[in-house]
Amino acid sequence: MTFYKKSFIYFSMLLLLVLSTVAFADFEEDDYFFNLDSVKVVDISGSIANLIWDGFADEAIVTVVPEDGSDESREVPIEFINLVAQRLEIKNLKPETKYIVTFSIGEQSVNKEFKTKSMKITRGPYLGMVTTNSVIVSWGAPDPIDGVTISVWPKEKPELKTSYIFEPQRISLGDYDYKVTLENLEPYKRYCYQVNLPHGTTKVYEFITAPKDKKQNFVFNVYGDTQWKNTHLQVARAMAEQDDVSFLLHAGDVVDQPNPDRWQDFFSAGLEMIAQTPLYPINGNHDLHNPEFRKYFALPGDDYWYSFDYGSIHVIALDVMSALKKDSPQYQWLIKDLEESKEMPWTVVFMHYPIYSGYAPLSNEPRNELQRDLVPVFEKYGVNIVFSGHEHQYDHYSYNEVHYIITGGGGSAALYPCPNEWNAPYHYMRVEVSPEKLVVKGIKTNGEIVEEFIITK
Repeated sequence: MTFYKKSFIYFSMLLLLVLSTVAFADFEEDDYFFNLDSVKVVDISGSIANLIWDGFADEAIVTVVPEDGSDESREVPIEFINLVAQRLEIKNLKPETKYIVTFSIGEQSVNKEFKTKSMKITRGPYLGMVTTNSVIVSWGAPDPIDGVTISVWPKEKPELKTSYIFEPQRISLGDYDYKVTLENLEPYKRYCYQVNLPHGTTKVYEFITAPKDKKQNFVFNVYGDTQWKNTHLQVARAMAEQDDVSFLLHAGDVVDQPNPDRWQDFFSAGLEMIAQTPLYPINGNHDLHNPEFRKYFALPGDDYWYSFDYGSIHVIALDVMSALKKDSPQYQWLIKDLEESKEMPWTVVFMHYPIYSGYAPLSNEPRNELQRDLVPVFEKYGVNIVFSGHEHQYDHYSYNEVHYIITGGGGSAALYPCPNEWNAPYHYMRVEVSPEKLVVKGIKTNGEIVEEFIITK
């Protein structure tokens, strides 16, 4: 390359640099970009709407007013500024009301019309941890609704009605969680409750508190893998026809994917069951340790694994999505928990991956490791039964007086490895507890008994 060609290239590059510097120097804050056509109203609920746009708009003025003139126009302050894809939350709106929002910046202005939705519960109500004298009631909504109460009373004595106030807590955009602990209840007694909104009430639901002693007979249910809404609905309705179930264990894969639509599918399909039966779920491989899991469900402890006592049963929830090998924190916790509870008459474990199965494990299923590390522990401490899911079917194995049940028939697709000899892709487990025995039944949605067996002392 000649000297002149090199000089020309260097001169051109220098000129471009100078011009770009001058252009940047001439840019003033007022010369920002703003796209008026990008203004939209999105994510509308009963009391909140969100305004979005593209570009710089830190000097914009936003006002909102009911279309019918029932209230004065008010300004909505812009509190958070980014370069693009701005979002402004307009709060304290009236439900089922038409509004006009005006977005003005400089000489530019645009009006957008929208209508708020009705105030409603979109998740629940449903029950969490239950004790001899308390239970946790939860529900969710897209709005922070004021003036919501819950009433609770003994079924036989409605005159003893007590009211509690809900305090909403924001989980994410358009998702508010409401939780309250109903307290001062009596052991193993049937209660009624109802959520009272400013514009109406829910159905009246019933629940049973935990017994105080180990001699009380009671019933609990187990199921898992509830990823498909319509078939989950069938299983949940079949369980809800029982009026004597004290609590419900879920063996994982509550949802197919932990996103808002799939969570909504679970809560809407399972409503009739979980509104009247305290629910204790554990993570599956589809739940992915999603943050909503611990936010939605009221569970013992702060880890993904936990345990609790109910009457004569000690229940252990193991998280197969966390390490379970020897010397892991969960394994050490398990040994300590079993040591502390070895005087309990019955011990039940539930987890997602099966320890025994008639099918070869997939590459990501730690079945061999679970057998190696957990089976000796279960046998040493006299665990009576281990429930799991993952496979969308019913199956039963028994080794050294420990029963291993696969109950992945909560509603997910009837795919591999169905069908097997039991032919029960959709089913649930019913366990009848007494001091002398456990009567365990696998039941299809049509009421047909898949299998029934008895565990005695």
